[in-house]
Amino acid sequence: LHLLKKILNSDIIKLYIENTAKSYQGGWKSYSKTFLVNIGLPKLNKNQIEYLKKETDSKLINNFLKNVYCEQNGNKIGRLL
Repeated sequence: LHLLKKILNSDIIKLYIENTAKSYQGGWKSYSKTFLVNIGLPKLNKNQIEYLKKETDSKLINNFLKNVYCEQNGNKIGRLL
């Protein structure tokens, strides 16, 4: 669950939500199941899992996850960044 928390709290997931979730008056976003159900989790190899488990610096985690998502999803994620 610790890895899942790091992924879901990352900038790339926040960016995904900002670009897909419905906006309401006042600028807040809907975090309903409709928008969250399509968030894909990256496929991580053993080394990547170990890195993510040990890393505590949020900037390094964000950079790592952006790279992983871009490698696995190509232009879909690249357009959001």
